[in-house]
Amino acid sequence: MALRVPKLGLAFPQVCGLALVTGSLALSGGAAAADYSQPGPLTTAVQSFNTSGANGKIAYPTSGNGPFPTLVLGHGALFANADQQIGWGEHFASYGFVAVAVNLGSFPDGNGGAPIIQAALNYLDGAPAPLAGLADTSNLGLEGFSAGGQSFAVAAVSLKPQALVLFDPVAGSGMGGGTDPGGSAVPKICSPTITIFTEPSGCNSQSNWSPFAMGSSGPRATLRITGATHCDGENADRGALCGGFCGGAATPAKQGRFAHYGTAWFLAYLQGDSNALAEVTSSALSSDGAIKDTGTADGPDCDGNGGGGGSAGAGAGGAGTGGGAQGGSNPGGSGQGGSAGTQSGSGGSGFGGSAGAGVGGSGQGGSAQGGSAQGGSAQGGSAQ
Repeated sequence: MALRVPKLGLAFPQVCGLALVTGSLALSGGAAAADYSQPGPLTTAVQSFNTSGANGKIAYPTSGNGPFPTLVLGHGALFANADQQIGWGEHFASYGFVAVAVNLGSFPDGNGGAPIIQAALNYLDGAPAPLAGLADTSNLGLEGFSAGGQSFAVAAVSLKPQALVLFDPVAGSGMGGGTDPGGSAVPKICSPTITIFTEPSGCNSQSNWSPFAMGSSGPRATLRITGATHCDGENADRGALCGGFCGGAATPAKQGRFAHYGTAWFLAYLQGDSNALAEVTSSALSSDGAIKDTGTADGPDCDGNGGGGGSAGAGAGGAGTGGGAQGGSNPGGSGQGGSAGTQSGSGGSGFGGSAGAGVGGSGQGGSAQGGSAQGGSAQGGSAQ
């Protein structure tokens, strides 16, 4: 999976290193892996906003040096609002992001996300103190949960964010036939995308987004948090409004996996953090005993970077596209293919490997060459 060179060099490169020190998990052999389930090193604050076309809450760093990459967060249905996502916003802000949780209405419109996102970005561009000049809206990430995930997946086609994080997205009726706007949008998404699922339930339509998790064209990854419920994709307890219908109330341990992988994805693709990227490789995902149905694949992002091969496993009931998986078995079908290789270089790193097919989709990509790279493109050498 090729690391996208970010649009800007943040003025606080030490923050990424500090985050890895303050939020690390010791492993056997003395190695340390990042633990992004814990808050980052920056202090944060939250304020409400209301502008033409958008309203909600904004979490932002009160330490460190901006401008910071911008995230827009979208909630799910069943009378949810920005309050169910701003907790994620505070978590992301502690790692150096300005995070805007927008209100999408009780039942988010699959086609309605983009105008609301754009209105929120316009507000940030002209925001008064203390937000003035704090957000770099050209370096954009989107996070959508449940129906908000579908809405933001559709929005990603036109907005082309530098990163897209989907928390247990739910497909609307007609998705299986490709008539739903979410389903038709997925192949058009070029943004680096990670899709994080919970166990199937009535609230996520028995995980009916799974066949589309690996269907975008850019760098992509998918995983399922073992034992998690749909409510774990939120961060505010709504009692019976969520837990009573969606398989049980949220638990901190499961929410921690959402926080870890969502944060890692944003750090990797918006801040150019290679340590964060290492947390979402095929080998890292397969070694996490708290998740299953993992898969990764490479592909060119919206700027044409990357695309040198990939590795993929199939998600539960879904498709794996790209290269060979490490495991990759699932209840709906198994990913097949060769072994994943790696390539690294200044400005980016990625994965090689031969393509294999998963249920619901054919393998894409072919073989990749490893070795050293300059600016992220492989030159010579064999994949390892």
